[in-house]
Amino acid sequence: MKSSVLLFLLVLLTSVVIAAGKPTDTYVIIGDKTYYCDDVHVGKASTSMYIHGRRLLKVATYVVDAYAESGRFYEYLPVMRQNQDTAGWAFMQLIASNNGFRVYRYCSSFLKYDPVSGIIAPTLPVYRYYIFKRGKFVSVTDDQNVKAQLAPYGVK
Repeated sequence: MKSSVLLFLLVLLTSVVIAAGKPTDTYVIIGDKTYYCDDVHVGKASTSMYIHGRRLLKVATYVVDAYAESGRFYEYLPVMRQNQDTAGWAFMQLIASNNGFRVYRYCSSFLKYDPVSGIIAPTLPVYRYYIFKRGKFVSVTDDQNVKAQLAPYGVK
């Protein structure tokens, strides 16, 4: 009985040590530095990083180059129009990469407002997929051929 309890405690202790040694999947990249944390809150004006519930660092969002949270990687990239004019900058989720090409998903939301009745419809997410090659914009998907455009990258 003693040996089984001792063995159980040894296994439990080993798993705790292994779990503590694993790098976290939540981090923020600013310039050439990477900050590992337990939680990250990205807002329009500022981004806060937390470790064990305490704020580690708070920075302006515009200095954040990329961040990862819950296994998803987001990078600060230009939002381009079809004519390759820059409409602004936003964080886009990396979906796939293949042979130097990277596919990012950008989500924008639009409110439908009726000024006569004063009714505001729920937010409707609109997804666009941007393709970059080595940091340079290549194309943005259109609504009609989105599946065909993303198929070479393994995106369904």
